[in-house]
Amino acid sequence: MNTARKGREGEDYAAEFFSRRGYGILARNFRRGRGEIDLIVRGEDGIVFVEVKHWTAYGADAMEQAIDTGKARKIVDAAKMFMAENPGYEDCGLRFDVLFVTGPGEEAVHYRDVFREGMGSSWFG
Repeated sequence: MNTARKGREGEDYAAEFFSRRGYGILARNFRRGRGEIDLIVRGEDGIVFVEVKHWTAYGADAMEQAIDTGKARKIVDAAKMFMAENPGYEDCGLRFDVLFVTGPGEEAVHYRDVFREGMGSSWFG
């Protein structure tokens, strides 16, 4: 399976994952500048910017190498642009999550609020 197709399948799974939990899908593959956000959803707790990783060959522990500081900055920059384009969401809480989708059974590990600790919430301010 090629990488683009695998990525789409992971993003499809992520959209279903969040929808089943009551989140509304606001955008998929939101691209601005050099950044991209795989999925943007809205729930009772606010707006969630989701990075989706769909890997079968690596474990969740390898994810830290896949989302380095440069990748995180691009995601945050794209999130800033989304918020600027959608001023109606300015009073919503914001969060950056990662959904790690593994294997044929499409199991998922959901990491919530990944950029607040370690990456510094000042990136978004």
